[in-house]
Amino acid sequence: GATLVNKVAPKLIPEFGVMLATPLEPHHLKKLQQQSRIFLQAKKNGDRCVVICDENPAAYSRKGHPHLNYEHIVAACMELCEQLGKRYVFDGEVINGDFYGTRAVKKKAGNNADSAQFHVFDMIALDQWKDGHTAPFGERRSTLKRAFHHVE
Repeated sequence: GATLVNKVAPKLIPEFGVMLATPLEPHHLKKLQQQSRIFLQAKKNGDRCVVICDENPAAYSRKGHPHLNYEHIVAACMELCEQLGKRYVFDGEVINGDFYGTRAVKKKAGNNADSAQFHVFDMIALDQWKDGHTAPFGERRSTLKRAFHHVE
């Protein structure tokens, strides 16, 4: 895979990591919520999606595979970047009805995913993402809230 190729020719194939969900026991939740530097977000049970708004904007799985049916999501992310005057990488989950509906549109290029929704839980400045050094999550979360202040 990409990791092996990049050992021979560093950075030939772009790689990126994303935060992953971890199960949480209910009795730990209250204790964690009391800590100011801990951020908790619910897993929506959708498809992980990373939208990279660079010169060739596209949506990818958490493993870097292209998501071919989410053009409307990529377009919406690019429109938001234009409004903000800066390019970003958006990390979240795509949901199309229920779990099975989400999986069905992903399986084959050309499937209609127009009703799919993108639930964004992180927003990283493109230049920081490319450098591999991002602002702390609390700052990114504040930027995300300001950018999506009009969305529930």
